[in-house]
Amino acid sequence: MVKNSIVISLLLILSGAAWADENPPIINDSKGVTQSYQADTIKEGNLTLAERELRSLIAENPHDPYALLNLAYIYQQSGRNYQARVLYERVLDLRSNPLAELPSGKPARVKRIAQRGIDELACLKSPRARCK
Repeated sequence: MVKNSIVISLLLILSGAAWADENPPIINDSKGVTQSYQADTIKEGNLTLAERELRSLIAENPHDPYALLNLAYIYQQSGRNYQARVLYERVLDLRSNPLAELPSGKPARVKRIAQRGIDELACLKSPRARCK
């Protein structure tokens, strides 16, 4: 259990990523609020609803790394790789870089997750790219 922290489930299971065989990462912050960022909706396969809700969240807070990452994931899963890359790059451009705690207990910064997304997109684009 996580005490007094924000628990945000991200659905960022990228093939080739270090956490690809784990459950979605859990993001921790110290604000004491729980927000799912549409992870359950994404897991259920309702990407259209999740996309709409995430776009609404981003309209309210364009610098929310968790909403940006989940929307980038949806874009990537639906073949909109250019839009996914734009969102991953937005995460990389943010001043903050909060930690994501993976189900294994390993920490990962949101910028690391975004970079993994960009790397995965490069692997999809070029079969000759160095991919894990």
